Amino acid sequence: MNRWCLLIAGTAAMATAADHADKPLDFAPHLVAAINGKKLEPRKALLHPKTLACITPLSKPLIDESLSDQFRHNIAKDYQARADAIPADRPLALGDGVVLPVRPTHQVQLDWQDGPTHVTFVAQVAYADGAWREVWPCISDAKVPAMRAANEARRQQRQRAQSLAANLSPALRKELLALLAKGERIDAIKRYQEVSKEDLATSRAVIEAIK
Repeated sequence: MNRWCLLIAGTAAMATAADHADKPLDFAPHLVAAINGKKLEPRKALLHPKTLACITPLSKPLIDESLSDQFRHNIAKDYQARADAIPADRPLALGDGVVLPVRPTHQVQLDWQDGPTHVTFVAQVAYADGAWREVWPCISDAKVPAMRAANEARRQQRQRAQSLAANLSPALRKELLALLAKGERIDAIKRYQEVSKEDLATSRAVIEAIK
């Protein structure tokens, strides 16, 4: 039995019969535990069997990096979860070389506070083998280089935003934190952009990085 078969088999043991076919929110605590646990294999085991089956030697590092990137989150104990049905006519193809292997039926959304920052995390899921599993797309080998480059660009942007946030002047930091405390995130982004002259994407990332 190869490694992927072992991983797929192990998923059923981890996501027990406690998952109900009519309750997609059963997936939420599995997801929270896996992300907060900071270990790749338990997180990967929550992927849908058809997603696992289409991972190739070339796409595997991309999948592993994307999953591991989620470990920067520390989901609060008082997180809020909701589930919404996904329209049955939503296309499976997400782009050239990126296709969902099975149609997700629901979107599970987690929301929590990380200091002054509101964090939203979304997973698309489908019920399989007695448990809710997250559906990730199959990525063609030809598409992998472009997606890895995009991921690296996002990583560098996040690092730069963290550096900018760490070096805010005390007065501006106080002003931005006050806006965030009042729930005025958009105003905080606009204020930072006005002062810094950074673009909107960078300004948004800086506000998300403020602690």
